[in-house]
Amino acid sequence: IVSSSLGSGNSSSSVSKSQETMARVPQVGSIDVPGWAIANVFNRVGKPDSSEYVDGCTKDDIVEAIKLCGPGYATYLLQVKFQNSIPWGLVQAAFDAEPKDQNKAIKLLKDPTFASEDAKREAQLADDVQRSKEESIKAEKEELMKSFAGKRVKVAEGRNLIEKGTQSMGPMADLHYEMVAPSGAEGKVVGERDGKLSVEFPKESCKVRLDLTGYCADRPQAPAQLTLHAQPSELVLLD
Repeated sequence: IVSSSLGSGNSSSSVSKSQETMARVPQVGSIDVPGWAIANVFNRVGKPDSSEYVDGCTKDDIVEAIKLCGPGYATYLLQVKFQNSIPWGLVQAAFDAEPKDQNKAIKLLKDPTFASEDAKREAQLADDVQRSKEESIKAEKEELMKSFAGKRVKVAEGRNLIEKGTQSMGPMADLHYEMVAPSGAEGKVVGERDGKLSVEFPKESCKVRLDLTGYCADRPQAPAQLTLHAQPSELVLLD
């Protein structure tokens, strides 16, 4: 039986550049960051018993640092940011000013001409405004997600829910699967996962492809109910 995972420049130009880009606040989580990279940096800056511990640093800060300069420079960036009370908007400006040299971008944050108190205040204001917008959007989405809880739904017209992947079937086999819930398919919302609604569909309403590579004593079969994941905009309430 298929497991639940199936379906589941110079100094003066730099200052000018910082003023132009200060309002560009990073969007935490806007791109994927590997879990191993987050764990690697967290082990350095996120644990109080670490010699490189950075007080006040959160997981979101770690993700943003990795997005800007990769896990190799992230620890250095976080140390400079927090030791000098640099807002993320100003950090972004430094990387815009030195896009080809991560080390120079981080060192720019130590430059009192670039990271003046006025520049910090302006960048912090931009950060606060953006954060307020993000929190408002997040709250609205949470309320929308709640309105779908336990409800019967169908896939919206012109949409298809598609999930595919590979899961191990032991040391000698892998199962490659693809599930499609087409437009009009009806199901029930049974929960949430990673910011999406988990919707359970009868197997008969979906298209399922299972390809087994290697050797497995029992060929897996799709369960009677399949769980796919969707944004609210991809669904229509039936209840």
